[in-house]
Amino acid sequence: MEASHPAFLRGREYAPMRIDGRSETMDQLASWCRHLGHPLRMRLLSRLQRGEKVCVCSLAADLGVDQPTLSRHLRILRDAGIVDCRREGARVIYFVPRRDASRFLARLEALFAEDLEKEER
Repeated sequence: MEASHPAFLRGREYAPMRIDGRSETMDQLASWCRHLGHPLRMRLLSRLQRGEKVCVCSLAADLGVDQPTLSRHLRILRDAGIVDCRREGARVIYFVPRRDASRFLARLEALFAEDLEKEER
């Protein structure tokens, strides 16, 4: 395989993914992939999947993004059921309500761990 492939694919062979017809699971996987198809949304989910409940103002500061942009991307994730929120006084607190969403991102991060570590150096 070419060097441009992610580290987890280099030098390895994998059986192709088997997709037999339509299934609810595959539909959900495709939906999550579409909704996570932006780097900021991946960063948001990475921050939220740690089990923390975080207000928009903290997320904006942590990620270096203005609140209107952040709110737009959070809404996309919320509409997909990947994140949820609740109001606490004047604050809106976001969290990942489903353990499967956290596991999904953890597996993606594990697949790209070597590449992510290189970027952090």
